[in-house]
Amino acid sequence: MAVQPIGNPSGTVSISGTVRNASCSIGAPSSTTVNFDISKADINNTSANDVITRENTPVTISVSNCQNTALGMTVSATDHDTSAVTHGLFDKSVDPDSVLYYYVGLEHSDYVSGGDEASVSGYNIVQVDGNNSASAPIVIKDATGSGNFDLSLSTILMRNGSSSAANLS
Repeated sequence: MAVQPIGNPSGTVSISGTVRNASCSIGAPSSTTVNFDISKADINNTSANDVITRENTPVTISVSNCQNTALGMTVSATDHDTSAVTHGLFDKSVDPDSVLYYYVGLEHSDYVSGGDEASVSGYNIVQVDGNNSASAPIVIKDATGSGNFDLSLSTILMRNGSSSAANLS
């Protein structure tokens, strides 16, 4: 998923799932471009560590024949904050002052548990360093239904501190 807040920044988020049962399948687009319709004024008018926007078209992940099968999920961002592993960063050529960061999260559902559930209301936020949290791993599981369901994966753009957006390109 390429994330483009403004201008033409570079950055990708790769989505991968671990299937532990041969009859279980997961479908998702192999490549999705995420665009945000925001301005520098929108960024400057947002408080530090607040949501600027969510993309308008979350990625739909379709899960089939996975009843009672626990699935894990990892996300790898090209650039991420090593001290805050849920924060994806944009390339320094377009965000030299690190004014922005983003979260990747699954919208809350009966099938999802774990991850960071406190940072953004309504989402199970995943780490973007390619690892699953040791203390609260994302677990996707349908224990009572058919094992067929859809999940929505969203990218949430955040303001990082109070730096000005003037240098964003």
